[in-house]
Amino acid sequence: MDLMKTDIRSYKEYTIRVGIKESVEFVEIEKTNSKETNQFSSDCGKQILTYLNGGLKEIKCEINKDKLTDFQKLLFKKINSIGYGEVRTYQEVANSLEKNCLPITVGQALSKNPFPIIIPCHRVVKKDSIGEYKFGKDLKKHLINLSI
Repeated sequence: MDLMKTDIRSYKEYTIRVGIKESVEFVEIEKTNSKETNQFSSDCGKQILTYLNGGLKEIKCEINKDKLTDFQKLLFKKINSIGYGEVRTYQEVANSLEKNCLPITVGQALSKNPFPIIIPCHRVVKKDSIGEYKFGKDLKKHLINLSI
């Protein structure tokens, strides 16, 4: 399958690629030797590109939730309710869940988010700092700053 179109966004040591292969798009986020790749629909890939260019405030994509735990489904639904330009602390998210959980539980579950950017886990921060992010703090800051 030949690559028809690729859009690349670089931020420091990170490269975000969105490519169209016929009707399927891929998203890759790279940092040094690690790589995360997910397959999305063509429309979803276009939404991600538009979001990264600052032209979209919310990504609405169908994602396969079959492999998610019940807790992840509940948590990701809560994370999706955090508006563009807003952040919540791990503590606030933990307190808002129906299940009584600890902030560290929220952080651990978000670190396994298979749909970064689509499920905007970058909008969850520590009460006294930006917190961790699967692809590094610099990229997390960059994604938050897109909405400011």
